[in-house]
Amino acid sequence: MRVRVLGPVDIVVGGQTRPVSGSRRKAVLAMLALHRGEIVSTDRLADALWGDTPPATPLNTLQSHISHLRRLLGGRHTIVPQSPGYLLDPARVGTDVADVERLIGEAGQAPGETRAGLLHEALSLWRGRPLADVAPGPWLQGQATRLDHLRRQALRMLAETQLAQDRSAAAVPPLEELVAAHPLDEEACALLILALYRSGRQADALAAYRRIRQALLDELAVDPSPALRELETAILRQDPSLDLPVETAEPAGPLLEREAPLATLTALAAEARHGEGRVALIAGEAGVGKAALVERLRHELPDARWLWSACDGLFTPRPLGPLHDLAGQLGGELLDAGADRDHLFRSLLKQLTASPGLDVVVVEDVHWADEATLDLLRYLARRLRDAAVLLVVTYRDDGIGSGDRLRVALGDLASHRTTRRVTLDPLSPAAVRTMAAGSGVDPAELHRLTGGNPFYVTEVLRAGSTSLPACVLDAVLARAGRLEPAAREVLDVAALIGTRVDPRLLAAVAGASSRLTDDLLVSGLLRTDGGWLRFRHEIARQAVAASVPPHHAAAVHGRILAALRDGGCDDDARLAFHAEAAGDAAAVLAYAPAAARHAHALGSHREAAAQLERASRFAGLTADAIGLRGEQATVMVRRGRWIDTVIATRALLAGAGPSPAHRLYGLIRMGVIAARRGEPDRWRMLGESATLASATNEPQHLVLALLARAEAYWLEGRWAEAARAAESADDAVTGGDPWLLGEVAAWLRRTGSARPPRGPLTEPYSLLAGGDPAKAARLLADLGCEYDAALALLDVGDEASLREALGVFTALGATPAADLARQRLLAAVPG
Repeated sequence: MRVRVLGPVDIVVGGQTRPVSGSRRKAVLAMLALHRGEIVSTDRLADALWGDTPPATPLNTLQSHISHLRRLLGGRHTIVPQSPGYLLDPARVGTDVADVERLIGEAGQAPGETRAGLLHEALSLWRGRPLADVAPGPWLQGQATRLDHLRRQALRMLAETQLAQDRSAAAVPPLEELVAAHPLDEEACALLILALYRSGRQADALAAYRRIRQALLDELAVDPSPALRELETAILRQDPSLDLPVETAEPAGPLLEREAPLATLTALAAEARHGEGRVALIAGEAGVGKAALVERLRHELPDARWLWSACDGLFTPRPLGPLHDLAGQLGGELLDAGADRDHLFRSLLKQLTASPGLDVVVVEDVHWADEATLDLLRYLARRLRDAAVLLVVTYRDDGIGSGDRLRVALGDLASHRTTRRVTLDPLSPAAVRTMAAGSGVDPAELHRLTGGNPFYVTEVLRAGSTSLPACVLDAVLARAGRLEPAAREVLDVAALIGTRVDPRLLAAVAGASSRLTDDLLVSGLLRTDGGWLRFRHEIARQAVAASVPPHHAAAVHGRILAALRDGGCDDDARLAFHAEAAGDAAAVLAYAPAAARHAHALGSHREAAAQLERASRFAGLTADAIGLRGEQATVMVRRGRWIDTVIATRALLAGAGPSPAHRLYGLIRMGVIAARRGEPDRWRMLGESATLASATNEPQHLVLALLARAEAYWLEGRWAEAARAAESADDAVTGGDPWLLGEVAAWLRRTGSARPPRGPLTEPYSLLAGGDPAKAARLLADLGCEYDAALALLDVGDEASLREALGVFTALGATPAADLARQRLLAAVPG
């Protein structure tokens, strides 16, 4: 999803535009978008919206705006409460401004043609005047001006790029637009005049000069700058200096973690320059940056003669393809079509050894080489010892079998003293973090998906999210397309099995023989991981899985599910995943709730919610389905989805029939939420739930009802009654559920009871009981229990923790708890 401010403010979700109503609500969204990933305080938001004339309850009004925007964006997790305000989560929500800033930044480091494409893409994101329909305010007006300047910068960069590419005519329209909007911008006018002149429009160039001169006289009563006057004089003289200069391309930014390989290659070139020929074997997986490294070496050696060749990635390689490439650059006897192979080899060597300076001969993609080309490399390596030649050979090392002819050839080449190996490894997490800086993409997730492969990292960052870019899909499927049909079928099954693949499961589902498995390893798409198989890059697995037709994928998942069952798999979450993908409703309803209960018992409420949502998609209107949706609503309470909980619970109560348990749990959920929000009917629901709990004679029912009352009393400041309710819950609790025991212990402690905790407590509550509420708060927040985490922050008691708790309570609409936080904050902050 994406927030757009480069024009009217709106939201785009799934390709569909969602309008935002109200200029002040748009202002809130714009401020969060322009600070994406940064906290914007409630004071700043209020000041931007109302200045010196706020409404009677500005925080409530602001919260209303935030809630509305969250619904438009698709959930409360999109705008995160962070003391002392809110932030727009950069991992979930993109912005057109962030895209533009990234594209312009990349353009500044890119070569000409790529730079022009990036700038065109950036300029296409403007849809009119920035923040066109936002309530005016000094800060937002300043931002609108800044964004206008950013567009001017992009237009100027594009024009300069086109002029440097000898595309002067293409540079004229953007410059005319720029000058029309800013007629006193002498730098832009100078570029327009030059572009017109180089396009053969000398008269128009002089007319443009006269217009800027007149505008400066009319508006500022000054003459054009000396530089602009000199430009007019040069045009009148048709000075040759105005023609396009011959430029030496500059390298792009630094190659991360390639300093040592580049230093090795530079040293080899220095040795070769002194007549000691060298061979550099550059190895690495596809996309690791072999070509980029060689291109950087070229910039380090501008005075060398560079000769480029490559092996074709065809199913049947062209014999001696690299030699034909070199012949086109060297000419002479190499162009003799009738010459035999040995004569061509000798002719190439003769031309290379006769050169007075350093020759760098590049042979790329040798993993696709034919046998004759491998013989050529052997021939040259043995004879370049006394020549001023650096032979650079690049190849992929992620797809070479033990008996592959390339491996034999590489062994022959490596045996010469002139040869050095240079291996490029994928980027480390630190390097990926550097590349991802400012992109809004989570660097840890980016490294997990790409394995640090620079090509994949770059393309995912260009896409702006961790979704699968089309070019990555094409690259992976091109490699998969080289497999024979049987091996490709096994690859598809492996991708659908998941991240790690048990070879026995793969054999059971796909009939994978050891030969077919070896083919996949040789392809470089899979690698071994102990006794398992694993895709070399998670993003490659996703690409293969996405390419499997849906009907075929469902059938494969069905076979995987059956094989897992036959093998005695007891991982309910894994079984539920394949059951859903297979469309097996009965299996989903068998495994997903069990996986949810297991996750809930471990305190993993996000995972529990996901499993229950999975199950609910397959549940009908049976009693089991009602119970399932009740569990789902209970998890939603913990995750702060209170409105969703109330809606779901009301629907369940309407359809629950005579079941007292369904009504009991529903009333407890709604009573707790009403108490937390300070709603007047809380005691009606809590009273009825207590009556039902007593009637069931089930200890757990009574404990939950009593804990709900303890919390309600505590939120009202009725400490003694809260403590008695908590102690009654402690009296009623039986069994060893660590989570329930932990909740009882927390409320005993919170209400001031002198009773010690009983039994094993789950970790967040054992930390609370042990006097470490700060760590308990962090763990509860990680588990998705924001309200409980904020309660723990109240126990921490310092100003920062109290402000953070207040932000959470305010965002949730938990008015009584927010009031408590304010009281403690006033007590904690002197004056």
